[in-house]
Amino acid sequence: MASDRLYKLASDFYKSKLWHKVASYELFGVRLPNGEIGYCSIMGKHGESVSLDVYVGSEGLAHYRQATFPIESLTENEYFFRAMDKKYLSCAFTSKGLMSEEDLAAEKNFSRLNKIRFTATKSHPRFLKCQPMLEPINITKRKEEEILELALETALELGEKYLNKLPQFPPLRKKFPLRTPSSGKWSMEWLPPNRHPKYPGAVFGKRELDKLSKANKSKVLECELFILSQPFETTSDFEHFAVVMLMYYQNEKMVDAVPMTLTYRGDLKPFTKSFVNTCVKYGVPKKILVRTEHTFYFLEELCEAAGIELCEVEELPGIENFNEKLLSNDDDAEEYDYE
Repeated sequence: MASDRLYKLASDFYKSKLWHKVASYELFGVRLPNGEIGYCSIMGKHGESVSLDVYVGSEGLAHYRQATFPIESLTENEYFFRAMDKKYLSCAFTSKGLMSEEDLAAEKNFSRLNKIRFTATKSHPRFLKCQPMLEPINITKRKEEEILELALETALELGEKYLNKLPQFPPLRKKFPLRTPSSGKWSMEWLPPNRHPKYPGAVFGKRELDKLSKANKSKVLECELFILSQPFETTSDFEHFAVVMLMYYQNEKMVDAVPMTLTYRGDLKPFTKSFVNTCVKYGVPKKILVRTEHTFYFLEELCEAAGIELCEVEELPGIENFNEKLLSNDDDAEEYDYE
């Protein structure tokens, strides 16, 4: 159960309406007790759900950036892939009807003891831990609560004392206002250089490598990791978003899909094995075309070891045409051999 202090700060944050003044791309930060920086983003200015999201350290910042820029150049699948492939903590506000019984009971208990009520339609706070490709869950560790408390304190202080005194928020990739709670001081700091999050790569052994490297290679294959829009339950405590590898053989006009049985950032050895077996079944390619970073990084080491040319391209016409026909229920989609 979240602390009373966290609920009180969430109530004060919602009353401040800071999302009307600060956009999600106007990052500010708080120095955490371990020396790392919590990079804070306030959502809600452009009509999205209101939240204060905290991305911890350089890895967290990389997750934020890869999901934010450049949006206009991404396909719908890649945008959703990046949006789900993030790691952060969040104080998110929602309507009462979307709250769990556990959350409602905790909020009711806080309100009764502290005489503070969340009366606005979408003012009910949830304190969430968001992990790549998983449905958000309630935070359970005191350390996570403390990070959200520091972030909420920093946001409130930013709005009450410093928002009008600080220079105009600089564009992302330049400077950001940073609060150090131990000294009570604010400073303008340079954002670190942009870098990619660590995308997972194929996990393979000698058997998988021999199947590819010793085969006669003559095909041209389009590949794309594709995320399904609805999470599904597993035997674990989490719901995760399923990922498949769409594979389109250009000459044969044939599409296949290799499902990922575990999470994208879990054990990828079974998924790699299924991908290799599918290649062997329909013909090992001499060239694989990809257009997304996630797909490229997954295949890069495998292709290099197996002697397969891996090319980044702007368009995958076979996969795109198939997706359009499938989504529109066009009868012409039947011309494809799809398993």
